[in-house]
Amino acid sequence: MDISDLLKDWEFGELAQQFIENGINMEVLKICRFEDISSLLSPLSLGSKILFKRKLGRISERICLGGNYFEAAVGF
Repeated sequence: MDISDLLKDWEFGELAQQFIENGINMEVLKICRFEDISSLLSPLSLGSKILFKRKLGRISERICLGGNYFEAAVGF
């Protein structure tokens, strides 16, 4: 799964090009904090930003617990 696929899966596909242009790939997304990418989310409503933050946090939780990315992406 690449960043475009993930963002589409999360229903944030409109952000894919911005993420790619700014060098945010799956490897970077796994280690970034919400604050690192918040400027890329400026077109989103507050509610959408909150949902994005939650999904990003779930990736971090899985990584900390020893899960792999695929496990973290499922069920969002």
